Amino acid sequence: MDGRGLQGARSARVVIRPDDLQGAARLLTRVSDPRAAVCLAASWMLRADVAELWEPRNDGLALAASTEEDRFERSPPDIAAQVMRTGESAQVAGPGGQVLAEPVPRGRRAVAALLVRWRRPVEEIDETSRACLSLLAAQAALAIERADLADELARQAETDPLTGVANRRGLARALERDLAASRRTNRNLAVAVLDLDHFKAFNDTHGHPTGDLLLRNAVRAWREHLRAGDMLARYGGEEFVVVLPDAGDAVAAVRAIERVRVATPGVSASAGVALWDRREPAAHLIRRADGALYEAKRGGRDRTVLAAPLTAVSLPSS
Repeated sequence: MDGRGLQGARSARVVIRPDDLQGAARLLTRVSDPRAAVCLAASWMLRADVAELWEPRNDGLALAASTEEDRFERSPPDIAAQVMRTGESAQVAGPGGQVLAEPVPRGRRAVAALLVRWRRPVEEIDETSRACLSLLAAQAALAIERADLADELARQAETDPLTGVANRRGLARALERDLAASRRTNRNLAVAVLDLDHFKAFNDTHGHPTGDLLLRNAVRAWREHLRAGDMLARYGGEEFVVVLPDAGDAVAAVRAIERVRVATPGVSASAGVALWDRREPAAHLIRRADGALYEAKRGGRDRTVLAAPLTAVSLPSS
């Protein structure tokens, strides 16, 4: 139970009442985060102190949502792993109180564990309460599936299907985020535009499938010379954009892009680099880098050119 039922009692019974179900239903429909909504609904419905949702990650179970704050660094309880493994609900009493755990099923496997905890011992949890928690766990499965599907659709909408890097939409969102972070941290940010030299002639000679393979191989090679926080996006055709959120000075930015550019397999590439001045809009920053790329191509290709500082370029009025 929550504070209403347990603060003044040594032990208590958990029996769901009509207003508990109504409150849980409201939480499920009004809380935008589906995982958080399930935890809040479970806590309210069973009048528990805490409700948590544990999900598998690459390195084990991780706390996906909780009704308590600052709990995401805690290691998973054994009961969470147990119900994930067995697919059956379990109950345990320990120093932290009484815990009831329910597997969250998707098909024949458990994709999460829904845990509710009372800080003091409970005398009894009736079958109706257990059945309602099981139904809520099924609702959690749907919520997780919908959230994962929405995340995947959003990822696909911002990803270039040929190369697997961000497309223009993904670039626009990430660049605005990186500009805001650069403004807060007062660190230099640079943008580069990379272009494969004579790509049309390569396509005409070798065919489009081979040209597509060249683009994929170029992306693979470039990624090996980018840091974890850098971003590579396909801007269109054979043109790509690199965002260096912590670029250092202009010399360091050019050197970083040179390492990427010379790694291009099979053909040469040209690049233009622009260092952000902390004022210009994202679109104008990319245009300056693209202008430097044009200078590189006009100068003979297979080179990197640094864009002129913004003080020497007219900034469009807002």
